[in-house]
Amino acid sequence: MELVIDLHFLPCIEYFCALISHDKVLLESDESYVKGSYRNKSFIVTSNGKQRLSIPLKRGKHQQKNIQAVEISDSEDWRRQQWKSIKTAYENAPYWEDYSDELYALLTYSSATLWEYNLNLLKGLIDILQIDCEIVFTKEYVKEHMGRLDLRQSLLPKNETWILPDIRLVKYGQVFEDRQDFIPNASIIDLLFCKGPETILVLERMMES
Repeated sequence: MELVIDLHFLPCIEYFCALISHDKVLLESDESYVKGSYRNKSFIVTSNGKQRLSIPLKRGKHQQKNIQAVEISDSEDWRRQQWKSIKTAYENAPYWEDYSDELYALLTYSSATLWEYNLNLLKGLIDILQIDCEIVFTKEYVKEHMGRLDLRQSLLPKNETWILPDIRLVKYGQVFEDRQDFIPNASIIDLLFCKGPETILVLERMMES
């Protein structure tokens, strides 16, 4: 079965569970921007719990605007600020030195649009994780994709439960596990910096029925 999904910023772990479970992934390229989604938001794990990272957008009405036309605001140096937050959170992680340079290049990538920025980031993460899946783009917006797993508008920051069928929680050692409870379904970089080359194995264990 093929997967249909929207394009997120630093996608969550559940997003990548979906990717590794499908050989072909259709990225929704004709949707309208939706507020309150992962399209320009992500969560990392810090010493104070979950911290939201957000990509600032140029002022104007984004709701109902084609996702490929949404522009990033560079009025502030948000890329540097976000990297500082990520470094503070993960510089003591077991695999920080292994992946920080690659992630820095992806996260400081210069792009005028949210779509281009997120797409470059997703492709880079897929390469780092060596995920074997074909990425294609929808050619028009279709309300219902019959015969495909459609996760558009499904993986949302407000979710408190898993969306994927049969997915299960697999805990792994997080940087600040000595002072706080395990935080599930953060950005994939939390798992990557903590488990390194075992990241895919953890994702696969989460999808074992």
